[in-house]
Amino acid sequence: PAPPSPPPPPPNVDVCIVDGSLDACRVMELPFYFLDAQASGPLPVWNRVALGKPGGWRGDSHLFDGQGYDAVDANVTGGWYDLDGHVKSTLTIAFTTHTLGLSGLIFEVGFRDAGHWDSVVQQVQLGARYLLAAHVRASDDPAANALVAQVGDVDTDAAYWGRPEEQQERGVENTPAYRPAWVADAVFPGGDVAGAASAALAAAVLVSRRPGLHQDLALANEAYRHAVQLLRYAVEYPRVWRPPEGRVRYNTTSVHDHIALAHALVCMADYTQPSICNVAANRWQAGYLEYGRTPAPLNQARVRLQVDAQNVLPWASVAMLFSGISKTPASGDFDWQYNQHIASVLDAWRDTNDLCSDVSIPPCQTPTSGFAYFGVDTRANVAVNGKNAAAQLLAAMHAQLLETAARLERPGTVELTRPRELRCWAHGQLRHITGDNPMGVSFLVGYGDAYPRSPRQRSAACPADRSLPCLPPNGTQPNPNTLSGALVGGYLLGSNEFTWSDLRSNVIGNTAGIADSASVPGMAAALVQLAASLPEYCPMADYCAGLCYPDSPAPPPPSPPPP
Repeated sequence: PAPPSPPPPPPNVDVCIVDGSLDACRVMELPFYFLDAQASGPLPVWNRVALGKPGGWRGDSHLFDGQGYDAVDANVTGGWYDLDGHVKSTLTIAFTTHTLGLSGLIFEVGFRDAGHWDSVVQQVQLGARYLLAAHVRASDDPAANALVAQVGDVDTDAAYWGRPEEQQERGVENTPAYRPAWVADAVFPGGDVAGAASAALAAAVLVSRRPGLHQDLALANEAYRHAVQLLRYAVEYPRVWRPPEGRVRYNTTSVHDHIALAHALVCMADYTQPSICNVAANRWQAGYLEYGRTPAPLNQARVRLQVDAQNVLPWASVAMLFSGISKTPASGDFDWQYNQHIASVLDAWRDTNDLCSDVSIPPCQTPTSGFAYFGVDTRANVAVNGKNAAAQLLAAMHAQLLETAARLERPGTVELTRPRELRCWAHGQLRHITGDNPMGVSFLVGYGDAYPRSPRQRSAACPADRSLPCLPPNGTQPNPNTLSGALVGGYLLGSNEFTWSDLRSNVIGNTAGIADSASVPGMAAALVQLAASLPEYCPMADYCAGLCYPDSPAPPPPSPPPP
């Protein structure tokens, strides 16, 4: 057997505590525990919450995914469960994978300084390996491809409250064991799902090439081949995927944003592909016309400002800027448009004059703490904290890109107002999520002393001892297992910062999904990277006040006292 991997280097404590109290390294690490708790299939040996590990309770589960009635007769085990149940959504698995991957690429220094680079690579590769398995028919002919888009029936899964390890499988329709594997193919087109999967695989290519314990060039080569095939399928079949029957976990309404992101990342993985790189800007334009315009049609206003699996155009803009594709003669220089698009989204999130009320158009600001809240009523306020975390990450990424570009174009540039404002806004929002709010509660499980003890999640509600029953979904007793790293939904009303309860029955405010926590590690890595760049005499508060900045000269010594 291969020798065990050496432990990761300890984090640099000096850059972990970014403002005197927020432990960015702990914030960065926690979501990896949550992804481990959501893992499906055979668990890897490094899973942090596996039965037998300290505080662990999870085991292998759903080992027959892809087999049985309404399935694909292929091994589609692995990946992550989406929310509190056991449905696997390729769209959110892909979103989680490419968000972590893009975060790792832009904030690699922060991840390495915190000692968590290996962890982010492991999670990206876990997501990529599932997507490779889900690509059950891979071909250079777009029409011959098939990608599993969803495993599990939403209604059947909702009726089961229990351990994933004990859930029945391979049953026929209308039985508790019914677990179909629905595909996107030429008959049931799914350009959105395929585009997302292509982007995720391309992100895995780029991350897996980087030096480290988990560098894997063979995986990178395989992932690149599948990413290109899925991208060509998505371009040929640019339709929103719907299953042949039953309900889809996520009702996306856009396709071209996913295709645009895939073009940017696949091109970054191999700049010698003119058929992909030369049309990346055009693909972005198609996504912009679909959802990026300002002002957008009223029915699209909400989605335009979301940064989640339903709208990844902001991620596509970041990827276009980061990749440098727009600097190639064939693509033209559209950096101004990518920057303008990101700025328009972030300006709406940062508008402090728009206080939340019953008629607010999202996002709005909560009345006392200035938390950017994305919701209108309790039916729409799913993953409020998750959407905010993604906006934080978008702000941190844009700040990094703006600062890097300015210093390349104008050597000697040191202080930049816009990047500082974006970083400090995001920092304040992260502090709110992690406990600096009117309730004094960290919505990130495991951070601080006051955090959710009863998030709605089936396996966390079931004792590690399989002979004991699971706690009921409407019970008041805390979960027997700590769902560390889960970012729960949050407030039900933006106009009232106390409308949250720590109960499993709080379906909207106390449920967490993999896509909700995906942005948190990157935001924390951005803060660690920033802290490492600030001079010792420049604390975060002074940086945000504009008193000092990266590479700023030391202040002059105090004048001697008069004689």
